[in-house]
Amino acid sequence: MKPFAPRLVMRLNAVAYEAMFKVGDEIEVEVLRVSSGGGRGVSKKNDFVIFTPNTAPGDEALIKITKVQKSFAEAELVSLIKPSEHRMEPACPVFEECGGCTLQMLKMSEQHNQKEGFLDFAVKSAFRDQEDEYVQEPIQGSAKAFRYRNRIQLHQEGKRLGFHKKGSNKLVRIDDCLITDERIIAKFPELKRQNRKRRVEIAVSQGGQVVRNEKALGPEQALFSQVNEGLNKVLTKYIMDEAASISELSYIQDLYCGSGNFSFPFAKAFPDSRVTGVELSKASIEVAKEKNVLPNLKFIAADVSTYLKKIGKGNKKADLLLVDPPRKGMEKSVVEAILQSEVKNIFYISCNLSSGARDLKTLSAKYKLIKAKPFDMFPQTDHVESFFRLELK
Repeated sequence: MKPFAPRLVMRLNAVAYEAMFKVGDEIEVEVLRVSSGGGRGVSKKNDFVIFTPNTAPGDEALIKITKVQKSFAEAELVSLIKPSEHRMEPACPVFEECGGCTLQMLKMSEQHNQKEGFLDFAVKSAFRDQEDEYVQEPIQGSAKAFRYRNRIQLHQEGKRLGFHKKGSNKLVRIDDCLITDERIIAKFPELKRQNRKRRVEIAVSQGGQVVRNEKALGPEQALFSQVNEGLNKVLTKYIMDEAASISELSYIQDLYCGSGNFSFPFAKAFPDSRVTGVELSKASIEVAKEKNVLPNLKFIAADVSTYLKKIGKGNKKADLLLVDPPRKGMEKSVVEAILQSEVKNIFYISCNLSSGARDLKTLSAKYKLIKAKPFDMFPQTDHVESFFRLELK
């Protein structure tokens, strides 16, 4: 008798699981960990994965199934049978509704533990064939667990301010956001008096002024900045120290450079090196050019893929390439251009380990991982900023 084909086995398993779990079923589970990209508690029942928001690793909980898919189910928390030792009372009154601070029910030590696990999983999936050892350093925490955000996007409906509930357009009304800079919160009464319906971004500028923008800007006009200024300084120093260990450093390229977050420190730390920052946002490059007085630094407003194709192989190869892409990661053409360039050293900064692992897996064809380190740029959330140092094989 021939064995079942893998796809047939998967279909049979899906049917079996659908028969085992039905929407509305209440079951008891023990939560094993939280998921990257959602911060939902992960449990297993008969080897079937179940995701439940607002649950913590170590929780023994009663949950209700809300959706059954082929390879997993989704559920909601009914009650805690035995709370985890890692659990704490969330400080925010709308924690369960808002969906922004998905890990606020966890103590900071456990938030860090889970985020180190996120990075470890991403590294192992991207560099599964690497035989050489690499260093995975402990997570760097933020000096501020709350009040660290210097930029937020709000929705306003008349005199009501808030965020949209995750997965819906329902407004979750707030009078405060505990992870947001208090200078921004102080502007809430003024916004309410204007009694309008809009989406508004409010930020604290580098000069300490609170500014707001009510227009939906395209990628060529948008301004980008790190939301956690304190930890961004720590990350920047770390990157400069890593760069200092490279023996040859005459030319540095900073792709997706924004307004020069890393370009300026590079140019100052290595005055004998040539530094080029490349960014699609013309507004960001204009800001960078206005404050640039360094002779070894230049900025280019261009699509990164187009820029790499233009310079081709005829130009001087960078000794160090730093890439800090948006959440969607690098375009496929950018990854291919980097592989063709065979630059010796790459620093990859990831704010989304899903897309980051995808890019790194492709780069692993020619590059080996030397070091990885997570930075808790976004406390109380399931997001983590990660640094990867790669070298040409």
